[in-house]
Amino acid sequence: MVARVGGIMVPAALDAVRAAAGLPGRWEEIAGDLEELRACLLNPSSHPCLANNNALCRVVLQSVAHTLAVVTDLPARCREPQTEGKLRSAVNKVALQLDVNLRDCKLLVKIGELYDAASSPPLLVDATSSSSCVDVKELQRLFAWMEMSHTEAKHFALDGLLEALKKDETRVVSMLHIDNVSAVVKLLAASWPAVIREKAATVACHVAGSDDKCVLLEAELEDELIRLVESGSVVGRQKAAVTLQHLTSKSRTAAWYIVFHGGVGPLIGMCQSQSAAAITGWICGFADLPQLLAGIVRVMVGLLQYCGGDDASESAECLKTAGGDYSVSQLAAASTLKNISTAPLLQQSLQDHGIVRVMVGLLRSGDAVPALKEQAAECLANLASGENNNDKLRRAFVSEGALPALVQLLDPTRNANTNTNTAKKHAIHCLLSLAATDRCRKLIISHGAKGHLAKLSEMNVPGAAALLYRLERGTLAGIISSSNQESFTASVLFD
Repeated sequence: MVARVGGIMVPAALDAVRAAAGLPGRWEEIAGDLEELRACLLNPSSHPCLANNNALCRVVLQSVAHTLAVVTDLPARCREPQTEGKLRSAVNKVALQLDVNLRDCKLLVKIGELYDAASSPPLLVDATSSSSCVDVKELQRLFAWMEMSHTEAKHFALDGLLEALKKDETRVVSMLHIDNVSAVVKLLAASWPAVIREKAATVACHVAGSDDKCVLLEAELEDELIRLVESGSVVGRQKAAVTLQHLTSKSRTAAWYIVFHGGVGPLIGMCQSQSAAAITGWICGFADLPQLLAGIVRVMVGLLQYCGGDDASESAECLKTAGGDYSVSQLAAASTLKNISTAPLLQQSLQDHGIVRVMVGLLRSGDAVPALKEQAAECLANLASGENNNDKLRRAFVSEGALPALVQLLDPTRNANTNTNTAKKHAIHCLLSLAATDRCRKLIISHGAKGHLAKLSEMNVPGAAALLYRLERGTLAGIISSSNQESFTASVLFD
């Protein structure tokens, strides 16, 4: 087939092009490409690829043969009456396809030059060879195949690269450079089939997890990974999320990029993947980057406020696009906000985004799972016991109805599962902090907290007795309790 294409079809196409009328400059360029194509096909260096009965090579040659047939026929068609626009369009189309074929044939020559003259090309026959040796030329051949225009060649190259990574991941990663990685990054684009994107994302995930210097950061692939999280298959999204996690653990710049290019919403949207939950939690560790965290807080608060319908928030739209599980994603968002609430420097930002209202809404929701209410109660407890527990915060607790919602959690007759009991402990901790002021203490009492606390104290729930004591201070029961406590202390000291 090589002899027929290079020795017969190319000369015939050249003769036709040289006799063509109209657009002389364009035909001259096509003739130059045909000369280069003939040189490639007749180059001895291409024989290790072209001379073997290799399916990928046959695909390339078939594509070249089809283009040459069109080139040979086109000059004759150009003699027919037609507008210059149609003629130019037809010539440009075939010239573009010829450029692609020429590039593929040059890659075949490059691949052939990577083989020793006396050796056979095992990777062209079996990409899953049992040999444990991975060398530079092997990788170069695979990346040359990856640059081919045909999807089959890209599948072949990615499969071979994944097999090489399984054999010796550390060695393979150490041999990669920016051009290699850029070739993989291109295959993450949405224009490629889902399977290609999955394989490319898997390769990127291997590299990101093994490479300390992380050549992936040089390739600037964060945008493609974010898009893959938004629109990829389940496997593709998971691999992309893990890769982003690896990248952000190595670079704060990557974390900034993810936030400011819309990556947080899609990640939360697929938080049924542990990797996505981990990356959002890790980014939130940047306590010294308030602008970055403000973007995260906005998205997560929006997710927790989502109620469905046409008024869906931005983060909910991201969730629906990513195909994530809403309940699990809500839990991940609430958990992350809870973690942020422990940092004094960030508590004010949370207040500015209406965190008290959002968490109270979760406590009151009949649809919220117990674990979600636990996260909400703990977040409110962190805020109440933080350095920013000031008049403004306490007013927010009162105005947003936090006190009755927290008191309801104390009801001993409510579900007694582990999450509910943990939520009770957080509610007690929160109310202890708020009860330091007379107004809050009176409101807590007015909502029936003392009756619940008396029962919880009998059940030895941690903090219940202390909160009950604090609420009774200043009342007759509190004075008697305080007097009894002083008498008991004196008897211990002086008896």
